[in-house]
Amino acid sequence: MRVLSRGASLVIVLLATALVLPRAADAQVAKYFGFVGGATLSDLSDSYGIYNTSSKWGGNAGLVLGLRTTNRMVFSVEPAWTQMGASFAGTTGGIDYIEVPVTVGGLGEAANENIRYGGYAGITPAFKLTCSIDQPAEACNHVKSTAWFLPVGLRIFKRTGEDAFIGLDIRYSFPLGSSFDDADVHQRSWAFRLVFAKGDL
Repeated sequence: MRVLSRGASLVIVLLATALVLPRAADAQVAKYFGFVGGATLSDLSDSYGIYNTSSKWGGNAGLVLGLRTTNRMVFSVEPAWTQMGASFAGTTGGIDYIEVPVTVGGLGEAANENIRYGGYAGITPAFKLTCSIDQPAEACNHVKSTAWFLPVGLRIFKRTGEDAFIGLDIRYSFPLGSSFDDADVHQRSWAFRLVFAKGDL
């Protein structure tokens, strides 16, 4: 599957946001915040799937800051440190990023009011921190300082107190363009995270 261009992807996100913001503006807004942590599973591939590496496990940790409207729409900003990379040529190489996903989605409620569940999508700029790719040589010199992704995820929360929740978040990040400035090679990643949230979900 060919990767969407960054411009086309941004247009899709902006159009989707424009459709939901009028409803959100008319609804009462509740705030929540939390901490997330877990693991990533990532690899590298070109647009046509001809070049594929083996997957690499890494870490992920950060914050979630969100708004929930009375019509169950959820808007969030989720800055996090994340490890991506791949395994190839008998070695494992990693790229550490600071991601700042901006997402919008929905959150349903179970009949007993103790379970929340839903999905989301958005846009993620990822800013390179460090690189430890040894092979091919000089690869780290060509990693872009900023990569862009389209995150799509599912989440489920269980109430643990009056305004406290613990949850599971599973996300796949579609690459929006190459992660290297000299090669058509994209970083793909899954994230599996626990979420500890306080507020009104």
